[in-house]
Amino acid sequence: MRKTSIIALNFSLYIGEHTDRALRAKSILFSQLTEEPAFNQLRTKEQLGYVVFSGARMNSTTIVYRFLIQSERTGPYLESRIDKFLADYKDTLETMSEKDFRGHINSLIVKRTERLKNLHQESKRLWGYIGSELYDFSQIDIEVDIIHNITKAEMLDFYNKFIDPASPTRSKASVHMHAAAVARAPKPGDKDTIVGEICKYISTHSGTETDPAVISKALSAVDFTEPKSAMSGFLQCLTQDLKISPETAQYIAQEGAAMLATLLPSLAGANPLPREDEGEIGDQGEVIEDICAFKARLQLTKGAMPVRPLIEFEESSVKL
Repeated sequence: MRKTSIIALNFSLYIGEHTDRALRAKSILFSQLTEEPAFNQLRTKEQLGYVVFSGARMNSTTIVYRFLIQSERTGPYLESRIDKFLADYKDTLETMSEKDFRGHINSLIVKRTERLKNLHQESKRLWGYIGSELYDFSQIDIEVDIIHNITKAEMLDFYNKFIDPASPTRSKASVHMHAAAVARAPKPGDKDTIVGEICKYISTHSGTETDPAVISKALSAVDFTEPKSAMSGFLQCLTQDLKISPETAQYIAQEGAAMLATLLPSLAGANPLPREDEGEIGDQGEVIEDICAFKARLQLTKGAMPVRPLIEFEESSVKL
């Protein structure tokens, strides 16, 4: 048995009010620009954790750009790596060609204007507008028009004000959630449970029906207590026994790493953590002892307000 300390980090940068269409459009575009490089740097290269996510979040009244990371590293270290990525991204944005910049804009517009596939999606979107109390039914169309006209100079101004770690106007809130648990190596009798969970995961993410007997036979020689053996055995099972393409198999293995680590705690040691250079640790932030006092000194955000008077949505005439 070994004790593992897991931390979930929610790193948020305040952008502005939800009703500011220009800021909302720029936040969404910045998410489009940084989504792939952030995942590639923080998840693939630095392997900070099994869960690494970045993007804009539209709260009920505010806009934030955030990172979510689940890791075995310390909170301050994770923050320092996020800030390092954001600081380095300034050069990427400055040197980005106009062609590449327009390509990101066009790609985002395609995503935002994608046709809804069914009535459920349309109903969900409309009720979302109503539930937000903004009643902004033209939000997508207006945002697309704004996004189409955003220039790289405007995005640089946006970065310098809200994102740059050196910006005096940047506002950050970072929440560290710690958990400690004792993980044990699976017992031989646990294999049936593990195989069953693996079957469910493969079927969900590949669309391929899996037979537990096939999986069990394929993994019969796998040592579930040895990280490299477990992962390589899983990949071999996907490609050779289930005839899944290597690309899809690799994707399933990478995306399912968190699930596998839960079932097989030994996988957490598959990639040993590099030493955290104390020189790179960021500021320790503010320790909040009295939550009530802390909240009392915060400025209240404005409540949600309809973008148009509600009377405009009313129908007074009688229809037979």
